[in-house]
Amino acid sequence: MGTFEQLENALAEVIPRQVEQSEPFGLPFSLSLGRFAGRQEALYRPAQAGTLVFAYVLAGAFEAEGRLLHAKDGLAVWDVAEVELEALSNNALIVMLEVPA
Repeated sequence: MGTFEQLENALAEVIPRQVEQSEPFGLPFSLSLGRFAGRQEALYRPAQAGTLVFAYVLAGAFEAEGRLLHAKDGLAVWDVAEVELEALSNNALIVMLEVPA
């Protein structure tokens, strides 16, 4: 992972996506984290089609794919090309988990 500045109004990969199935220490999922100011938007694009994407709000409020999420709320979507996010409060934190189907 990079610096905390990379988390500002963007999603930064904390655990990178597995590039190839043959990687000996590659993990079968990816994890991204972002901290957003109010009314900031982001798009999360899964690495490949058919994966499960789980959004979990750590703090604040978000609109994700047209659904209102508060702290400790989660949303799972699959077979999507992208997930639209909009922070509805300042210093809103969200985690995005992508798991192959």
